[in-house]
Amino acid sequence: MLPYQHLLLRAWKEMKLGAVLTLNGIPTVYVRDEKRPLDPAQTAEVHRQFWNQGVATVLLLRDPEKVRVFSSMTKPVKPFTANKADIDDRLVETINFATQATWAERFYRRLATGQYYSGNNEPKFDPQEGVDAYLGLAV
Repeated sequence: MLPYQHLLLRAWKEMKLGAVLTLNGIPTVYVRDEKRPLDPAQTAEVHRQFWNQGVATVLLLRDPEKVRVFSSMTKPVKPFTANKADIDDRLVETINFATQATWAERFYRRLATGQYYSGNNEPKFDPQEGVDAYLGLAV
């Protein structure tokens, strides 16, 4: 993880992360916990920060009611114009609190095997929507 040390420390501080899941030493999932649900503008800002960094592929935004899953390959909406429909359109999925425990085991297994990025979720993981492609840095 040494190559990611600076980026992770910066993300930890600026994005107020609570955890980072790595797979084979590569930061894959950022976890951010909130004491209450964020409004659409706040959610859009968190997604924008996550997308802009371009390191991990998945952001779990957890609050007491649900877990919202965002992709780093779905271009964010501008925070000052964000509404609930905009946020919902950018979500990979939403998991309510009651099903979170059973969902997590399946989620991590599918993430580790790469299955999470295909099927119904594939449109949310479009490399052309990632920050590198947006900036013209994609190879």
